[in-house]
Amino acid sequence: MVATTVCLVGCGKKSPNQPAQSTFVGIGVQLSVKDRQVVIVSVLPGTPAAKTGLHSGLILQQINGTNILGKPIEQCVFMVRGPIGSKVQLTVLDPVKNETNSVEFIRDKISMSDETSLK
Repeated sequence: MVATTVCLVGCGKKSPNQPAQSTFVGIGVQLSVKDRQVVIVSVLPGTPAAKTGLHSGLILQQINGTNILGKPIEQCVFMVRGPIGSKVQLTVLDPVKNETNSVEFIRDKISMSDETSLK
């Protein structure tokens, strides 16, 4: 099994006395690729993703109706991000319940520092 993780928040270098802070527009998830599938690794509390109940372990199948199986993770991240206030629809598979759901989000400004933890 090959896993590649893309850090969506707080990846830059920082001085030892200053916490890293990152701001981006999206839904507030960190994604990883496992066996050609894009998986939600973590969800930032208080974000659009957290408010709709997304959680780690869900498998992304489609973004705005486009099948993403085997697509580069950078392309998937680009598809999830977008202008603030714009909509994005994700189709996710819960492998535990074997259920697929489509969820629509309104992209928002996401801020995170070292004190904010992904869950």
